[in-house]
Amino acid sequence: MGIFGLVTGFSPAIGPTLSGWILSYYSWQAIFVIVLVAMLINIVISIAVVKNVTTTGPADLDLLSVVLSTFAFGGLLYGFSKAS
Repeated sequence: MGIFGLVTGFSPAIGPTLSGWILSYYSWQAIFVIVLVAMLINIVISIAVVKNVTTTGPADLDLLSVVLSTFAFGGLLYGFSKAS
């Protein structure tokens, strides 16, 4: 989560600056070429690295979680409906 937060916070700050720098040396079409190349590299790396982890067995039902979630969401709904 920390790395995701860092990227999410850093991207809006560096994106316009980097785009302006690229546009000062190249045409606006270069932005799309760079994004296309980065996308293709990411797809190739993802196909090579990410493994298929799907399981075909039946999923277990956790009844305690179902009951607690029902009371929690029901309580939230009741609280929001009485607050107005």
